[in-house]
Amino acid sequence: MAETILDGKIGERKVLMTNQAVARGAYEAGVKVVAGYPGTPSSEVLESLAEVAKEIGAHVEWSTNEKVALEVASCAAIGGVRSLSTMKMVGLNVASDSLFTIDLSGVNGGLVIVCADDPGAWVSQNEQDTRIYAKFARVPILEPTTPQEAKDLTKVAFDLSEELQLPVIVRTCTRLAHSSGDVVLGKSGTHEKIPYKKDLSRYYMGDVPTVERLLWLDGQQKKASELLEKKYKVNSLSIKPGQKRGIVSCNMAYNYAMEAATKLGLDDGSVAVLKAGASYPFPDEPLRKLLSQVDEVMVVEETSPFFEEHIKQVLFDIGRTDVAIYGRLSGHIAAAGELNSEKVTAAMGKAFGKSVPKLSARDEETFRKISEITPAREAFCWCAGCPHLGTFYALKRVMKKKGIKKFFNAGDIGCYLVAMFPPMDVMDTSFDMGASLAQASGMYHSGFDGPVLGSIGDSTFFHAGIPPMINAVVNKAKITMIVCDNNITAMTGHQPNPGTGFTATGEPTVKVEIANVARGCGVKFVEETDPYDFKKTCEVLEKAIDFPEASLVVSRRACAEIDIRAARREGRTLPVYVVDEKKCTGCRICVNDFGCMAIGFDNATKKAWVDPMLCMGCGLCQQICPVHAYNKKAEDKK
Repeated sequence: MAETILDGKIGERKVLMTNQAVARGAYEAGVKVVAGYPGTPSSEVLESLAEVAKEIGAHVEWSTNEKVALEVASCAAIGGVRSLSTMKMVGLNVASDSLFTIDLSGVNGGLVIVCADDPGAWVSQNEQDTRIYAKFARVPILEPTTPQEAKDLTKVAFDLSEELQLPVIVRTCTRLAHSSGDVVLGKSGTHEKIPYKKDLSRYYMGDVPTVERLLWLDGQQKKASELLEKKYKVNSLSIKPGQKRGIVSCNMAYNYAMEAATKLGLDDGSVAVLKAGASYPFPDEPLRKLLSQVDEVMVVEETSPFFEEHIKQVLFDIGRTDVAIYGRLSGHIAAAGELNSEKVTAAMGKAFGKSVPKLSARDEETFRKISEITPAREAFCWCAGCPHLGTFYALKRVMKKKGIKKFFNAGDIGCYLVAMFPPMDVMDTSFDMGASLAQASGMYHSGFDGPVLGSIGDSTFFHAGIPPMINAVVNKAKITMIVCDNNITAMTGHQPNPGTGFTATGEPTVKVEIANVARGCGVKFVEETDPYDFKKTCEVLEKAIDFPEASLVVSRRACAEIDIRAARREGRTLPVYVVDEKKCTGCRICVNDFGCMAIGFDNATKKAWVDPMLCMGCGLCQQICPVHAYNKKAEDKK
């Protein structure tokens, strides 16, 4: 059985991922309600707490979206218990409508929002900087740099939240969230529930009370600064007399900055360093001390020039115009993209006039060997047996059969967005959660002269797809809506959603049927199909496209990875397909047009072949091959 965040003795050092460390910090702080929505790189925080929910007596849930999650957690905090809400930075967009009211009403029990940014947009549709949201909402935001700090600052965040009666954000990022390190385990905290008292001056947001609460919120800013500087001491300034260069940094970027300083020989005590454990409220007291002495400052931060802009303001306030500031605004660091040690070293070397050390011949040879033995991989591909493969290849075939060369298919956020790329190439857009069905409506109303579709996943449908579906029906948009139901939130690591039938803690619950929701919302054409049944899927899609009003197809089949894991647990065998070389004509339809990951092609023999290690027996290859060259192997694999 895998270890949980509860394993280990108090005082013991244990290697934890940062997300696990945050969860451990919440446990040690006495958290009682946890609500979030899956979003890489934040998902493991809630998963780690869900594993131990019963042991620690906490309610842990995957909510339908981030707004719902924050409202569940915030009202639990108003009810007097310590609560946690987890999401990634684009999820905070969804939750922001709630955040900008919760900051006014305030909370009673501590409320911590764990938000993971994604510099470089590795697993997101854009880059965002949560620090800007914190400043906008005027709530504190804490910035760990290591797993140990992530645990410690999560505990600080709960205490600070209760002292200020404000939500507090703990910000991580992709590299930090998934990095691991030593964490000293502390004891579990006990927290006395703060009784809820009815108070319309706090909990009715509108009219005159709102103005009064805004004034209250303004007054909390100074108090927050004092607590962070004098009580919790989360910011650290290392400065000595005579130092004329300074570095300001926070979060994962701080680690890059310190590594760069070492490479450049600047770790000799010649450079002052301000490490911001809280980026808002700004660490003005140590910042003013730094700026009063140094002549040059290197600002290393992700992803916006948040500190850089504020530093310029402070310099103006203290009357110093002779301090050189290096960062994103100065052009020393690129305006977008994730930072790393190499980028920061180059930027810092340029700023401070230091030559960047080159790789040794030995290091260059090592990198060359690694690149030679590392296999190339497709950036965009489905797992072998992915049900989305059957869904979108069926769509591709239907359009070809009907002779339709021009159609529009709005995509969404999920594994199915791979349909946008070759060899499938049947999707046009991918913007944000739930956008597909609304965008499809917009394209239809624009007068597009071809079929208009919107493709969305099951979790995304429950998250933000129902309102645009209703909108399409009520406003008479003749669009075909395809819901790719793989019975899980697959892209972020197989978390449950309202259609899976179990909760975050594994308990059975109501299984919401997408088809029933659609019918209840007025969609007249609703049909379900199994994407492994290629012929039926083609027939259902063709009927849906031809329907004179809005139509909806639920293409339902569990994620292939779920089936493989279940088979492994149950000792069940899976079929494996092989190519009959006598029948194979080398047409390459299975490779160039279909594109299953398990299928390859031998250029010498001009025959297709199947990798038995990848094949999981979906049988789609047998159904799409024009000469029926694929057959089940006599012996299945275990």
